[in-house]
Amino acid sequence: MSAKTAPVEPIAIVGMAGRFPGAADLRQHWDNLRRGVEAITLFSDEELTAAGVDPGLLGNPRYVRARGVLQDAELFDAVYATPVANASRAYPGDPVMVAS
Repeated sequence: MSAKTAPVEPIAIVGMAGRFPGAADLRQHWDNLRRGVEAITLFSDEELTAAGVDPGLLGNPRYVRARGVLQDAELFDAVYATPVANASRAYPGDPVMVAS
């Protein structure tokens, strides 16, 4: 019995841009995906404590010590893309989407 694979259909992605953890642009992101690059940052107890995480959380096995980190995210001017009245209600990832 031989295994058959489904034919691969080509797709087209037009006009896409973005910034992703571990990738400054879409090309680098796709390259990371193809090569299996892990782009999630794992943090030590010391890094989390220095960042202001409650030390009581560090002993909780359900606490996730990882997240995707965007390089130079602090340089994005959220006021430029988001009206001040909406800024306090916005999801933190929204400015990155708008900047892309």
